Amino acid sequence: MHTEPEAAEKPSITLSLKGEGLTVNTKLTKAVALAVINVAYGGAPNAPALPRTDTAGQSAPGGGTGTDEQVTAGEYIESVNAGSNPEKITAFGVFLQDTRGQENFTREDIRGAFRAAHEPAPANFGRDFRTALSNRWVASDGENSDNYFVTSSGKKVVADHFTAPRTRRTRRKATRASSGGDDD
Repeated sequence: MHTEPEAAEKPSITLSLKGEGLTVNTKLTKAVALAVINVAYGGAPNAPALPRTDTAGQSAPGGGTGTDEQVTAGEYIESVNAGSNPEKITAFGVFLQDTRGQENFTREDIRGAFRAAHEPAPANFGRDFRTALSNRWVASDGENSDNYFVTSSGKKVVADHFTAPRTRRTRRKATRASSGGDDD
């Protein structure tokens, strides 16, 4: 059975740029227009397709799949089933990467994400952040760096909505040598 090839997407979006010594007016396909917008907001042309929110709270589409829905930080952590603070820290890291195109983030960026999501700040933020680090979901971007990134295992647990069974890494207590008491 022979089927006709699908017609290529026709450029239907007008891009207009004006600036000092530059004027551009051209038609683009939706996919190319979204990639241009994503780059304009500091992301990569093929970054994940969560929309961006500028500082005034206005939605600006980003990414490559063309979603027009606006996702907030709170909706995002809920959608990936992040329950504990280390899970939320990891999910917020992915959220920052996907919505702002940030490759790295700081601890203050994560604190800001808790505020933006109207989530209570962790009572012991340092401990919870270290737990995300020890789970190998988040890692430092080099020694003595205040920048962090979500690791591939962190991205995987977020993509799996934190449903994969977890193994808890525990510290072993030092065993005391037998004193030869009456307990033998």
